[in-house]
Amino acid sequence: MRTEDYCVITRETQALEPMYDNYGNLCTIVHESRETYMVTKSPKQIIEANCSFYGCGYEGRLESAKQILGIKQMVPIALSVALGLYAMPTCSPDSDKCCWLFLAHMKKIERHEKKRAKVIFANDSSLIIDVHQDTLEARWAKMTLLHYVLTKRIGVYEKWESRLGLNEIWRLL
Repeated sequence: MRTEDYCVITRETQALEPMYDNYGNLCTIVHESRETYMVTKSPKQIIEANCSFYGCGYEGRLESAKQILGIKQMVPIALSVALGLYAMPTCSPDSDKCCWLFLAHMKKIERHEKKRAKVIFANDSSLIIDVHQDTLEARWAKMTLLHYVLTKRIGVYEKWESRLGLNEIWRLL
């Protein structure tokens, strides 16, 4: 498996899975539609860097999602509304066991053993998560709701843009 120092999350990114390297450093296995590779940063570091890359810091995106959803823990975030990049943590983002799953690729969640779940992606690859199926499905629903709300809000601007034109909107702001 190839190793990289950084990762730009794209529409191809399915999941970020934590893993310790041979030296005890927390790294990430990046699962994409067509490949899997390792990055020498933790999943949370990758998420934080990509929030900034797409125009707003992690804390800002987190606070926005908390406000929209009315929840305080294990909050999904929108890395890029324009690109449809929404991610959810499988447990506390500060935990070294936290995976991040991406909405666009999630197909279904199945029960796996007692307290584990199997996430099936759109390309039929899968990932076993140490979280109960019901818990993971509830988080998936929250991420879907965040996507819906933010997409709806974009629609409001599109409607005004089509009526007034982009230059007129900027003048009003």
